[in-house]
Amino acid sequence: MKLSARNATHSDSELLLAWRNNSGTRAQSRETRGVTQEEHLRWLESVLGSRDRQLFLVEKGDGTPIGSVRFDGQGGNVFEVSITIGPLHRGRGSGASVLLCAESFLTRSFSTAYIRAFIKPSNVASVRLFESAHYIPEYDRWWSKRLGTND
Repeated sequence: MKLSARNATHSDSELLLAWRNNSGTRAQSRETRGVTQEEHLRWLESVLGSRDRQLFLVEKGDGTPIGSVRFDGQGGNVFEVSITIGPLHRGRGSGASVLLCAESFLTRSFSTAYIRAFIKPSNVASVRLFESAHYIPEYDRWWSKRLGTND
C-alpha cells in the first residue's frame, strides 16, 4: 500500500478528535478519559503552533487518512512518538508502515533523530508495531530507535 505523510492542519481537527475519543484509542493511551472539543482545539492549536512538535497525518494513495503520528521534541534531536491508527484501519497490519512513513517525513527536517515510544505492556498490538518498525526495548515501558544512522 502506497502511503504519504503530510503536516496536520486545523481542517483535520474533527477527524483527530474522533480518533482521540475512540474507546480503543483511549484504552491504550496514557490519558484514558475523553476530551471535549474545546480541550481538543486548544491542544491542536498548541501542537500546530509549536516548533518542538510535529504532527503528521498519514494517508493512502487515494487521500484516505489512516493514521496520525506525533513527534514531541524532548530537546536536541530527541523525540517521543505517539501513533494512532484510525479505528476503521486497525488490525490490518498497517501500523508499522504508517510509523515508517511518518519517520521518513520527519527526516526531511531532522537528518538524525532519536525516537522513544512509551508502550503499555498489555498493548500487544503496539509492541508488535514497534518491533516491526525496528524499535528496541529500552527499560520498563520504553522502546527506542535512531534515525539517520544506518537506518
